[in-house]
Amino acid sequence: MAKPIEAFSYKGIEVAVWENEKGVTFSVRKRYLDKSTEEWKDGKFLFVEEVSLLIVLLQRALAEYGVKSKQEKPKETIEQDNFEDFNDQF
Repeated sequence: MAKPIEAFSYKGIEVAVWENEKGVTFSVRKRYLDKSTEEWKDGKFLFVEEVSLLIVLLQRALAEYGVKSKQEKPKETIEQDNFEDFNDQF
């Protein structure tokens, strides 16, 4: 199975970056531990604070890989310090 070229994740929310001959794509995933079965499961729904976190993760992924050309790298990225400040809110 193919693997993403990079994944941005925090508190069970993940944005994975994939690349193929057509370009770059992104996938979103939510994982949580089901306390009754002790199993990790995928979730379909996000709480409000998880939506905010997803937006930040998508911004980071887009800053790194959201360019038109595969060879072209963006000059601007979101600083890690800004992301850490966001994490303190949750």
